[in-house]
Amino acid sequence: MIQSNEFHSPIFDNITEGHLRDRKQELHKVLSHDKGLKDFLVDVVALANSARLRGQDSYLLYGVDNDRRIIGIEGQDIKDPPRDLAAKTTDTDIERHQGEFVGHRLLDVIKRHIGGFHARYEFGYVNDHLVSYLVFPGRTPENWHINLYQIVCDVIGPESKNILLRAGDCWTRRGESNDRVEERDKSGLYCHEIIPFITTRQWLLYARNHGQETSTGLDEVLIPLYGEYNRALSQSEQRVDEVMLQCINNQ
Repeated sequence: MIQSNEFHSPIFDNITEGHLRDRKQELHKVLSHDKGLKDFLVDVVALANSARLRGQDSYLLYGVDNDRRIIGIEGQDIKDPPRDLAAKTTDTDIERHQGEFVGHRLLDVIKRHIGGFHARYEFGYVNDHLVSYLVFPGRTPENWHINLYQIVCDVIGPESKNILLRAGDCWTRRGESNDRVEERDKSGLYCHEIIPFITTRQWLLYARNHGQETSTGLDEVLIPLYGEYNRALSQSEQRVDEVMLQCINNQ
């Protein structure tokens, strides 16, 4: 069965939505539907920022329903009505449709409205179903990930011709949801390579391992601790663990 060069089927072993994973039953109709284009760009920005924050790749999976069953994307397209090629089943036709049309166009939409940050579109078979996914890198060769991902120009709807999104619109993942990031909060979306992301659980474990009392309310301990950590790390040549311990001891 045909697949793209870097398709990795084990990615579909974990189809639970979270900070680094979202799943869709159908391809986004980015070329013909306002909602399809808007939802696609919001998903991409949110997942890309989550990957940037955590220093890990994130994924948008296609061909998985809400019950987490792999149902495939056979016959689907990114426009309505679909092209005739979408319904054809030979390896050559699938490769042309998924590679030259679907993948190429989705990546073009990303580049035009967000930027060219080495997202990839891959397709192949899992459980005899054709599936695909977009991968957003936690780190990029040209250091695109140093900068926050956001909409770079107003987005015009293919149906209504109205403005769907505006330049500067930004989102990130919070669990299974995409959360809008307001302008005042953008400075808090760090890049893992510059300021590594430390989860609440990691802070608690680190504090306990160094004999620190953590029975105080989480907000009272972690909010000032995390702020001090970010300030110290941005001004320091020390290793991350040294800065963590220093900040904990200062509380």
